[in-house]
Amino acid sequence: MCSSDLAFGLCANVVVTWRSFRAGWRHAVAYLGHTGVAVLLTLLIWFFFRSTTMGKQMRATQQNLRGAQLVGINTGRIFAGTWALACAAGGAAGVLAGPVSLLYPDMGTNFLLKGFAAAVLGGFESVPGAIVGGLLIGVIELLFGGYVSTAFQQVSAFCIIIVVLFVRPHGLFGHK
Repeated sequence: MCSSDLAFGLCANVVVTWRSFRAGWRHAVAYLGHTGVAVLLTLLIWFFFRSTTMGKQMRATQQNLRGAQLVGINTGRIFAGTWALACAAGGAAGVLAGPVSLLYPDMGTNFLLKGFAAAVLGGFESVPGAIVGGLLIGVIELLFGGYVSTAFQQVSAFCIIIVVLFVRPHGLFGHK
């Protein structure tokens, strides 16, 4: 007798066959592939900002616009390049997120808010901090959903933002 017999009048035993196991493994490999591509793109962007002239000029423009203009950096070209890089990163994120999530017109809002929460938690100046912040937010959301309630799972990221802004306004890896 199943425990679901009492509640619903039917038994929902799950039989795992070799075919369903292989399908599950195929999905796990796809997730690993997405993770690998995301890590590769992150390393490429990190290398771009650290090693190329355009990346260094973008960092200089971000830190001090007037100073960048005074040393001869064409800030209009930098702004255009920044928009192009942001569009490429957004397109790559959409391609990676599309197969594993529902596709609808405002699907990016949830990702945007989680990304902002990760940047606040890790620190706006630190790319590794934002990555660690994203991982921490994912773990904390799952813990909230498992131990508190799934109703608070989406809200937990914003609770983290509030706590971090009170305790350490520049983030976990940010500098004053």
